[in-house]
Amino acid sequence: MLADLDQLERHLQRSWGVSRDLRYSASRIDRVFAIARRTTPEWSARHEFVRVLRRLVAGLDDGHAGVFPGYPARQFRLPIDFVDTGTALLVRGDPSPFCVGVAVGDRLVAIDGLDVDDALRRGVTCAPESTARSRRSEALRAFRRPSRSASRLWLVDRHGRTRTTQVLNTPLEDPTFEPEWTRLGDGGTLLRVPSFMGLERSRDELFERIEVDLRRALSDARFLIVDLRGNSGGREWHVMSVAAPLLPSGPNPVLATQLVRDSPEAIDEVPRIWRGSDLGEGWWLRSIRREERGDRPIFSGPVAVLVDGETACAAELFAHILREHRPNTMLVGEPTRGSVAITSATLTLEHSRVDVWWSIGHIADCDGRALEGVGLVPDLTVQWSLDALLAGQDPHVDAAVRAMLAALQRGASSD
Repeated sequence: MLADLDQLERHLQRSWGVSRDLRYSASRIDRVFAIARRTTPEWSARHEFVRVLRRLVAGLDDGHAGVFPGYPARQFRLPIDFVDTGTALLVRGDPSPFCVGVAVGDRLVAIDGLDVDDALRRGVTCAPESTARSRRSEALRAFRRPSRSASRLWLVDRHGRTRTTQVLNTPLEDPTFEPEWTRLGDGGTLLRVPSFMGLERSRDELFERIEVDLRRALSDARFLIVDLRGNSGGREWHVMSVAAPLLPSGPNPVLATQLVRDSPEAIDEVPRIWRGSDLGEGWWLRSIRREERGDRPIFSGPVAVLVDGETACAAELFAHILREHRPNTMLVGEPTRGSVAITSATLTLEHSRVDVWWSIGHIADCDGRALEGVGLVPDLTVQWSLDALLAGQDPHVDAAVRAMLAALQRGASSD
């Protein structure tokens, strides 16, 4: 398995692109591999080697790096939704019929005998992510995706009573880019975007369809709320299909930049969005630009973007672009993951057959400030609470509606 380490180090030295400073990248790689090689006596089995690889990749502080020994034939997800208050995981919404004995507001204590608090502590120290919030998010992801078709839960209700129950898990389906519209009271529209992944179709067809949907949904709306909670990212051109119609024209066409170790062929993958230039030594600078629009944006009212600790990658890019380049836009909710790098490089190690992948570059704002490892702090921070769950309320949406109505009132006062 030492040969696998050598193989991985060669590829990382050639293509890892989290930092533009090549000396920093090289020294970080040297350090984490030196630590890994000192653990050679621990490698008596493949799963122990996988554990060493995960510690190695975590040392890169790369928000998109990962180690995958292979997925089971089928994957599952818990049939309940829970929210993370920072101190507890609380059941949210009406549990499904597969969750007898589970109630809204119950605190999740253990899953299949695994103590939640202990697993979160261990997960935060070894998850291959670049921020504490993203490491916690990755640890939570493991709870939502059990490996078996049924799980036993240990719960504590709001009165402090402990109980256990078995739930039937449901087959896992990855979210897709299918925006969902909801009319709110007070003249608002809620746009839920669960993911920017999938939905294979031509770029022009996608942009045209999304703009038509936006125009229809916002034809008589007073304000817009875009819900990106739980959105772990996807493709930049899906991001721009929603963002572009909402953006006004401006003197600076550049909305964000990518510094990436890549090929000219990849640079031109979506030429109408990205423009690339060769910086030498294998580095390319790409910029994401405004769409050339001859008319005004299709909506000029106030916009709130809902974010949380599960909002990552392309979803963070969307939130950043709207807040920085569209007037009267604010973020509401909880700080985002800070995982905004570019994942492309994947390697299957020759002997262990373990898959490893990592970032080939990072995304920055138009002033060159990297977003990876930073995350977005909302303009209005709102936390979940037990009282809100029991009342059937969504504190993020409620706070956003109040903020949008206040923005409309300020606008009316200034006219």
